[in-house]
Amino acid sequence: MSYWNYIPQILDPTGLLPVGVQLNANGEVTYDSLIWGSEEVPKPTEDEFAKAVAIAKTLTYRDDRRNAYPPVIEQLDMIFHDIDEWRARIQAVKDQFPKPVNDAEVE
Repeated sequence: MSYWNYIPQILDPTGLLPVGVQLNANGEVTYDSLIWGSEEVPKPTEDEFAKAVAIAKTLTYRDDRRNAYPPVIEQLDMIFHDIDEWRARIQAVKDQFPKPVNDAEVE
């Protein structure tokens, strides 16, 4: 998943508002590309939007890891036969897609 897919979820964690973003010609999102379809809830400020973009960019490592991990059934088999092999495979994925340092503010 691309970082911009997370932006509506960050700005509206309830998922109840009609929120979206459009990519510009460079494949990025800007404050002007924010689609805010609610009149009752004020549109986020540019600073709030910038923070949501920064947080969204830190979340992409999770999808990269998820896609790189072996299927759960294979992991269970590795644990049963050789837990050290399992640890090594999982650690290799974590090393390949490290958790961003500023992810603490996201958790």
